[in-house]
Amino acid sequence: MSIIARLIAKFRKQPPPIIMSAYGPVTESARRQAALNMRDDPILREAVIARLCAEMGDPMAGLKEAQRRYPEAFEED
Repeated sequence: MSIIARLIAKFRKQPPPIIMSAYGPVTESARRQAALNMRDDPILREAVIARLCAEMGDPMAGLKEAQRRYPEAFEED
């Protein structure tokens, strides 16, 4: 087996990275998909921002946290 084939096999066996959140573990791919969904659905994006504002206790802090967690949702096409 070549070196490249071994490296590919090694990386395929590794589970996706896990991000710990207040709601439990989240994979990076799930976080990214949520951000892409937020980009396509403004109602969903506003709901997430409202939830973070309520958790943070400050509207500006909630917006900054949403931009930090889901940067893909705030990118321009």
